[in-house]
Amino acid sequence: MEPLKVLLVGGPEDVAREVRARLAKYGLYLAYHHPWKRSGWFSRPFPRDVGLVIILKDMIGHGAYHVAKEKVVGGGLSARLVVTQRKWV
Repeated sequence: MEPLKVLLVGGPEDVAREVRARLAKYGLYLAYHHPWKRSGWFSRPFPRDVGLVIILKDMIGHGAYHVAKEKVVGGGLSARLVVTQRKWV
């Protein structure tokens, strides 16, 4: 069975590497990352093959947060949405 593909929104590349390693322990595959410093993702739709979108709310601007949330909830993407912080406690 193919692992569930995950899209991470927010944070720099080093945080994405950390999240990728942690998700792999649970059989999830971080396939895409939209970093907080690259604004080009605003105009493009999210990939359709993701099953889970994780938004790092403390590592993304308010405007980008609302755009990302709307792309999942209102954009017809059949993925689950998790809004969380970077810290894993």
